[in-house]
This record gives sequence, structure tokens and C-alpha cells, in this order.
Amino acid sequence: MNFDDGNYGEWKVEGDAFGDKPTDKTAKIFSRFSGFKGKGFVATGDGVNTKPIGTLTSPEFIIERDYINMLIAGGYDKRRLGVKVMVAGKEVGRANSTKGNFLDDVSIEVKDYKGKKAQVVIFDDAKGWWGYLAVDHLMQSDTKVGYEDEEITLDVTKNLILIPCAKGGTARRLEIFDDKDILLHTITVSLAANENDIALWSYLDLSDVKGRSVKVTLAAKLGSDTVKMLECADEPRSLLPAYDEKYRPQFHFSQLKGWNNDPNGMVYYEGRYHLFWQCNPVGTGWGNMYWGHASSPDMVNWTEHKRALRSGAGKGVPLGVRHPAMATGACFSGGGNVDHNNAMGLNIGDKKTMLLFNSDMNAGVSIFYSHDGLNFQRWMEKYPMGITGRDAKVVYHEPSKQWVAVSVTDDKGKKHGRHFPVHTSKDLKNWTLTQNILDVHECPEFFELPVDGDARNKKWVMMEASSEYFVGEFDEGQFVSDHKEKR
Repeated sequence: MNFDDGNYGEWKVEGDAFGDKPTDKTAKIFSRFSGFKGKGFVATGDGVNTKPIGTLTSPEFIIERDYINMLIAGGYDKRRLGVKVMVAGKEVGRANSTKGNFLDDVSIEVKDYKGKKAQVVIFDDAKGWWGYLAVDHLMQSDTKVGYEDEEITLDVTKNLILIPCAKGGTARRLEIFDDKDILLHTITVSLAANENDIALWSYLDLSDVKGRSVKVTLAAKLGSDTVKMLECADEPRSLLPAYDEKYRPQFHFSQLKGWNNDPNGMVYYEGRYHLFWQCNPVGTGWGNMYWGHASSPDMVNWTEHKRALRSGAGKGVPLGVRHPAMATGACFSGGGNVDHNNAMGLNIGDKKTMLLFNSDMNAGVSIFYSHDGLNFQRWMEKYPMGITGRDAKVVYHEPSKQWVAVSVTDDKGKKHGRHFPVHTSKDLKNWTLTQNILDVHECPEFFELPVDGDARNKKWVMMEASSEYFVGEFDEGQFVSDHKEKR
């Protein structure tokens, strides 16, 4: 059944999730999906409202083959969202999506029920954010399709592992562990099935374990060459000349591979400017949330380094079994600085410590530090830090000899709504809330500049992601704007 006729035919519709006909290009939700075949498919909801629920039930048919195959996409809810096969009123198999909008192959095994009457039921009883489903191209087959978990051992002979990323598909979990079961990387990625399916070659850094072996776990498409294409290399691989692609910016900085966003933590450290940013290392869309890293002697010519921070595996994964640069959750925005006055006590002689203040979305603002400006590890003496919210911009205020952190949080309209808390600290460990800046958005910047180049007349600027700002004075942990409205 491919749902291309513009109606459900003899299928029975119950509830309001499926509407009165299959989804086609006239529907709002149509453009959300890819990977379907033909002109139409079944989809629940209208692309905005995911609350409607219901079922779509096929007429009876005889099971003649080993599998019922289909294409499926949408949210993942094993109990409330999916496709099931019913024999004599009893469920004998079920398929679910893997949280994505690309319709992927999946099979339900029915070989034990050959010759029996059956029905297919597409069901949506989920009302949350991902409470929708898409299904297409239902058919009987003797060939199993879909994905199976794979585990391979790879000898790390070079610094990188090359990742073949697909032109389309659902992002699935890939994890890399060292030979002591330390989690080095955990990402979701749509892996290419063969060379013709490769959209780009990305990479992950394995230089910490060069000369050892790693375990790679992933979901590979049945019959694919994915596992064979994973290999080590000393340099990234590109399908086009690096930095010379048709639409590559040449003046503005852009990373070599993947999606980038939100520049963070620009600092000057030992003769070079260091730039960090949110990035997805293995895809061209939002996801994974590492922090990329590049440095420059002049802010024109940049060298890209190993990624500074890694997105984490989630709550409950102990620090001792994950890479020291790995967060607990996604690495959202934040800031950076250099601990010139050794407030944290980490400096080694004259060697200053570089600090990154990261919004760990499963654990709050956290500090990562480095003694070489390249390799970072979490500082855990006190965690989470006393700074509330996320996107922390941390600067040193020389007159008061204290550190100032401006972050963003939202009390959902109870008192301040979306606002910038201002905290101060003498040691970067113990923080005091001194002020709340109201009517602001996110990603604060806080810095001091001379007025008209006059070093004797300086002003502080409080700015948000939209580039709207306040100009004013800062003293004793209090920022006072010279004007009422943002500019």
C-alpha cells in the first residue's frame, strides 16, 4: 500500500489524527518529511498540532511472506506511536520510528503466521512534542529491511576516525569506547550505506588513544557497506577541494566539516586568539553539540584544532567512565577567559590556565580548563557551579578584583520572565547573585569599551544575541544603564 490514490480506500479511520485522506503536497505537514515514495503517505497531525490521536486499520489480508516491510518516520514512543500487525485480534509484531522525519525502512517479522488472516494498525496515541507519525509503502516481502546493531573493534593507527555521512536518513546512535571502556564519543549520525550514498566525510578525534584499539557501536543498514567504510586517517577527507566549495565563505570563519553556530569564548592566550563555537561534527543540521576550536595570530588566518568539548551521554554516566572533555548533556553556549590571577589555583608557575564556561544542558554551567590551549578537562571541585541559567559570559572586573558572570534563565513569568542573572565571585568557585537584568533574550555579552577612544572615559555594554544592548556603568556587582530601552 503506497497511499498515492488520494484516499484511504477500505482502511478504517478512527479518531482525528489521520484526517480524511493521506498526506500529499497540499498538506502543511508534507514538507516536514523526506524519504517517502510516490505522491502521498500517511501522517498524523497537521504539522503544528500533535495532540490529535487515532488509528488507521487495514482490511483483512492473508500473510503470504516472512515480513511486512514499510517506511516509517516521526516520534519515538514504543507504546503510543507506531505500526502493529494483528492476527485473530492479537498483536504479533510492532514497528516504531527512530525520532526523525526521514522515512526509513523497517520490517515486522510474521513468518510464523503464514496463511493466516491479519490486519495492520497504524496508531497514534501520543500528544507530546514528537507526538506524530508518518508511514508509507507497506508491503509483504521475504527480505528483511531496516537496521541492526553492530559492534566492531578498530585499531587506532592514526589520529582520526573517518565517518561517512549519508545524503538522507534518520540519525542513529554511534558510540566509541577505548580499550578500558571509557566513552570517547557519543553522537547521532545518519551513516551512508555505500559510497554512492555519501554526502560528506566527517571525522572524530582519536588522538588520545592512538596506538590502542577502540570499540565502535552503531546501527548499520542491513546489507550496507557502512562498517567497511569506517577507517582511521591523519587528515580529514573531502569530496570537494577543502575551503574552496562553491558556497564556502572566504572572509568569515567557517569550520571544515559540519554545521556550526553560536561563537563562544573568544580569548587571547599565549600569542594567539582562540575561537570556540557550537558545532555538529557529523551533520549539516542542528545536533550533537560539540564545541569547535580554532586559533589565529591575527584574526584573519585561522587554524582549526581538535574539538574542545564533547556532547555527553546523558545523566547517570559517571565522570570516571567518560572522556575528560565530555559534558553530561549537549554543550550549549557559554564563554571563555584566562585565569590570570590564579583564582582557581590551577596555574602552573607562570603558565596560565584557559577556562571555558559551558552550558551543559543536563547539568548546568560547568568549567573546563586547559594548560596548553588545546586539550580540555572538566573542573569538578564544585559542580554544578553556583551560576544559575545558561550561556554564561564571565569577565574579570579589575576595580573590584572579582569575576562577573552574566547568564540567562527563565522563571516562566513568575517574577522576572526571561532575564540575565548577574553573579560575582572572588575565586570562580563561590558565586553571589547581585542583580537581575530584565527584558532580555539569550547569549549575553558583557564588556567595557572606551568612549570615542578615550581610555579615561569607559562604559560597560550589556548585549544579547539579537545585538540589542544597554550602555552604562558597572560597580559593586551592579550594572546601571544610561537609558531605559534597549538599543
